[in-house]
Amino acid sequence: MKKIINLLIIILTLTVVQFSFADDLEVVEKGYSEKNEDLNYIVDAKYPALSGMSNEEVQYKINTTVSTYIMKNVDEFKKEMVGWDSIRPAGLDFSSSFEYTYNVENLSDNIYSLRFNNLSYYVGAAHPNTFISAMNFCLESGDIITFKMLFRPDSDYLQYISDYCIFDLKRQGREGDYGFEDEWLQKGAGPEKKNFEVFNITKKGLLITFNSYQVGPYAIGQQTVVIPYKEILNIVNLEAVLKPFLN
Repeated sequence: MKKIINLLIIILTLTVVQFSFADDLEVVEKGYSEKNEDLNYIVDAKYPALSGMSNEEVQYKINTTVSTYIMKNVDEFKKEMVGWDSIRPAGLDFSSSFEYTYNVENLSDNIYSLRFNNLSYYVGAAHPNTFISAMNFCLESGDIITFKMLFRPDSDYLQYISDYCIFDLKRQGREGDYGFEDEWLQKGAGPEKKNFEVFNITKKGLLITFNSYQVGPYAIGQQTVVIPYKEILNIVNLEAVLKPFLN
């Protein structure tokens, strides 16, 4: 019988305090690492967890939402590897990989805003794939803050945000000596909900991220637009979570 050796190394890590924003509220870094030599892949996923909240129920709710999201994507990658190993080109001595890193964009004024960077590579592919995602939480309830919640119900906020982003992307293109095709911009930054799903509530403004291929070719990478809060005063829901940033 052919002997099969499958080396599987799984490491759960916990890094002591990485960020400190308040007297007792801290963000610690957690991680999941795995090396599977049989299916030839490596996973290294880092994600944040809140510590020190007085409301432990809300803290658990937020941390569980984050870890569940990360591990769901890790599990999907691992399932894909089962089939990928049988079709990957022969003679390649390096591994597929799946990585997660993150930034804490804001932890103040009842807002917890996270930005995740996912880098994945499938052996034999022309280049790695990068994907940015984001989560914004209300620290009072632990609920996820949606884009729609930020604006007045009677405002045409999607059109306004779209116009601002397209104008700013064109400006960035001129200054960076690269251009955008109008058709691509209208498709990826037009007034549709799906185009603004990756956003962060920062102290400087709304950070909108457009992933690779969304508003331009892979070569120009991800694009971002920061919209200062003073620019959206006429459409913001003054009773919602952005109120502390409007003063």
